[in-house]
Amino acid sequence: MKIIDSSVWIAYFNGDQHPQTETLVRLLEEDEEPVLFPVIALEVLAGFKSDADFNKVRVIFSRLDLLELSAEVHVKAAALYRGLRKKGVTVRGVTDCLIAQGCIEYGASLLTMDRDFRAISRHIPLKLVETG
Repeated sequence: MKIIDSSVWIAYFNGDQHPQTETLVRLLEEDEEPVLFPVIALEVLAGFKSDADFNKVRVIFSRLDLLELSAEVHVKAAALYRGLRKKGVTVRGVTDCLIAQGCIEYGASLLTMDRDFRAISRHIPLKLVETG
């Protein structure tokens, strides 16, 4: 199971070519549909300026499996964020810890372009999808 981070979705919808967006295209073409956490959908959808683009992507996302994150996962994510700060690791967004913790809980790997996840993965067993 692969979770696609908002950084990859945003680059994909902007038409940017990166190893990560190419991996996403391969996943979509091979019918290995990626999975979403609600917070990732929120991050992506919130960035659209036009209603047409917002609605187009909302329809695309509605076809993907959505994995809910329990209250306990949120608590673990907060503990992860605090633990990383105590170690001197600054994560720019607490939602990154929520996504990382969600991946661990579901045994999923994460496809991302966000450098914070590399830092997080050095301290917890977060599996990142390797590209190229």
